[in-house]
Formats: sequence, structure tokens, C-alpha cells
Amino acid sequence: MNHLLCFIGLFLFFTSAFPSTAQVFTETTKAVANDRGNFDLYGFSVAMGRDFAVVGAIREDENKNATITRTDAGSAYILARGPANTWSQVQKIVASDRTTQDQFGASVDIDDDLIIVGANQENDVNANSVGPGAAYVFRRFPAGNWVEIARLVAGDRANFDFFGQSVSISGNYAVVGAYRDSEDETGANTVNGAGSVYIFERKPSGAWVQLQKLVASDREAYDSFGFSVCIDGDYIIVGARGDDHDASGGSFLTGSGSAYIFEKAASGLWVEVQKIVAGDRGIQDNFGFSVSISGNTALVGAYDENHDEFGNNSIENTGSAYFFERLAPGSWAQVKKATASDREENALFGYSVSVSDSLAVIGAYQNDLRKGGAYVFFRPMDTGVWGQTQKLTASDKKDGAEFGFTVSVNCNHIIVGAHREPNDQSDQNPLTDAGAAYIFHTCAFKRLFAK
Repeated sequence: MNHLLCFIGLFLFFTSAFPSTAQVFTETTKAVANDRGNFDLYGFSVAMGRDFAVVGAIREDENKNATITRTDAGSAYILARGPANTWSQVQKIVASDRTTQDQFGASVDIDDDLIIVGANQENDVNANSVGPGAAYVFRRFPAGNWVEIARLVAGDRANFDFFGQSVSISGNYAVVGAYRDSEDETGANTVNGAGSVYIFERKPSGAWVQLQKLVASDREAYDSFGFSVCIDGDYIIVGARGDDHDASGGSFLTGSGSAYIFEKAASGLWVEVQKIVAGDRGIQDNFGFSVSISGNTALVGAYDENHDEFGNNSIENTGSAYFFERLAPGSWAQVKKATASDREENALFGYSVSVSDSLAVIGAYQNDLRKGGAYVFFRPMDTGVWGQTQKLTASDKKDGAEFGFTVSVNCNHIIVGAHREPNDQSDQNPLTDAGAAYIFHTCAFKRLFAK
């Protein structure tokens, strides 16, 4: 992705073509699985690329040819961009070693011609293990098909680690979270549920090899470090939703949450440079439940946080998200607390977050009787201040669809998962929790990227 073109296009579009409150993203596609079924939960995870998107369905049962059924084995669906920025399914992918209740599709990410899919409850029958988890890397070949090229597992995998709970991929590196892992980077010093993250590197041979295991410098029991992860270039952010302490390791607040930023050193390894927490952290905020990073900007969701951006007007579990900027090597500072323009009780704003250059989207899947919503934020070049420009909802919104459960933004496209949406593209043929994903487009790049 060309970040410079993205930024220039967005700046010109938002600052000269429309006022800051304009409704600039429009829905172009409602996507559902070609083989949709009851309880598939299509849209449980989503990731947006420039020309391709991927959607996870953790409880889908059939292999790609619908010839072998494995209950809740899970699958993922690849969508391609077509004329007029409409999107359609081009391939269904499943794990090569799929078994019952693997939940392949629990997490997904895409970077150019690579897709990574987490299966956080993957069971290795041959090793007689239960729920250690795995992740799978797929590559797009010149013929246009996506092929599994690697199965990633932790070097010290153990039962119920939930490796694959979170995944992210950027260039030659993949990052996988195992939020229930209990051992440190040496495989020792057991701390129950402290959590860990594994970095894999693609070698010149094409093989993916575990490069490093990351743990928090102040790890404690049930911090859930690795519940969320994101990598962009030389930066990695890891969420620890269950952490209780502030950035200095003091000020105990149960479940306030934190996130850790790692930067790639000259050695080629990633080093923890900072622990970040909310400026107004509180008990059970779940800061770090969702994370995203793009260049010098990090975004962290705290879906159980109660206060507005000024720390006032408490509303139970309305939710919030926090923007951080890199001021210097190893130094990140909070620059904005974001809340919804129509904040309400139990909306869970910040349950999902995604940032790409100067655009961000934040999901609140319980907003408006669980119809859900996703909020677009933009940072103009002239002010440098993040502000909400739009609230996205489904064109066929309905109670309980949970639009905004997952979100992803890339340049001028946004994808939003609604994993409990019952109806197909024409809003017909209801199936319980079949799921859907909605794709939105802005014409910011009409002159740059028009086909």
C-alpha cells in the first residue's frame, strides 16, 4: 500500500471537497458467504486490503468443496474488488489439517499477496493436544488462487494457549498472539495466563520460521498480553486487556488494561520501548482489548470505559478509544481520547479499532439495540487533530445484527463485520447468525486509482 498517496488523496478530499461532517463513505457491497449456513458467524473477523479483503467465519462446518463436515472447524472467505468498487467472493479457504472446533477464522489479516488466519482452538490430534492454537499463511499466486504456504505454531505450544487469538502480517513478518500462554520468552517462569506473542519471519527460501517470543516486561497472571496485536513495518503493538497496573507498574486498578509498543532494533529483533495506558484509566476499562498501528499512529480500544473525552458525563460501558503518536524513537504519547458522537449505555465503542494513515474506524457493535455502528475518524493535515466525520450503519440494519463487531480500513475502503446478521445480500432468506460484512468506499482516490 502506498501510504503517501493514501494520505495526499485523503487530505485533498476531506479538506477541500467536503466539510468535516460530510457523509463521504458509502456502502457499496453487502457480502455473505456463497455457502452460508446457520450459526456460521461470517464477519467474526475482517481485514481489508487494497484489492482483496478476507472475512472469517469461525463456526462454519464445511470444507471448501462442501464434501467434508467438521463442526465449528471454521473457514475464511476472500473477496475481490470489481467494477464500481463492488466486491465479490473469489475463494473460500480452510486449514489443511482442519478438525472439529478449531475455529479457523478467529482472526485474520491481509498484506498485499499474503493472508494470515488464526485458529485459536486448533487441536493437534497427532500430538494429543487440546486448544494450543495455530495460524495459517496463504499466498496469492499469479494464477489468482490463494494457497496455504505455512502452518505456524508456537515453539513451546501447550494446551489452551489460544495461539491465534490475534494475528497480524506485514511484509516478511507475521505476529501471533497467545493470550493464555503462561511461560516467558525462555519457556520458563510460569505465570498463569500472562500471555505472549510470537514473531515469525519469512526467509529467502520462502519458509516461515519463529524468530522471537515477546512477553511483557512486567508480566503478571491473567494479563492476557497478546489478546490483540498489530504490526506495521518496524512497529508492533500488543494489547493486554487484563493488566491492572499503570505504565510505571504502580497504581493498581483491576482490569484497567494496557498495551505495549515494540520497535525493531538494529539487531533485527523487536524490543519493548514503552507500556502505554489511558490517561484516565479506570477499573475494568479493558484498554487493550483492540489495537491497531499505522506508521507513527497507534489506536487502542477500551470498550468498557465510561466517560466522555474530557473525563466527564459517565455512561456505563459506553466505551472509548485512544490515539497515540510517536514523538521520537521509543517515545509514544496519547494525543486524543475518542468517544462516539451519540454515546450511549453499553454501546461498547472501541470493541474493534483500525487505523490506516489519517483514517480510523472504531466499532460499537451494541449501539442502538445491537444494530451496531462504526465511527470514522479523520486527522486533517492543517490541524493534526483527530475528529469524527461519520457514523456508518448497515443499509438494512436490524436489531441484534451486531454491525461493528469487527472493522478494518485500508486507504479508501472500510469493511465492517456483522456476524449475527441473518439475511443475504437482498435482505432475504434469513438464517440464524449466518453473518455478513459490509464494505464502504469513498471517492477520495477517484483520479489516482480509478480502473
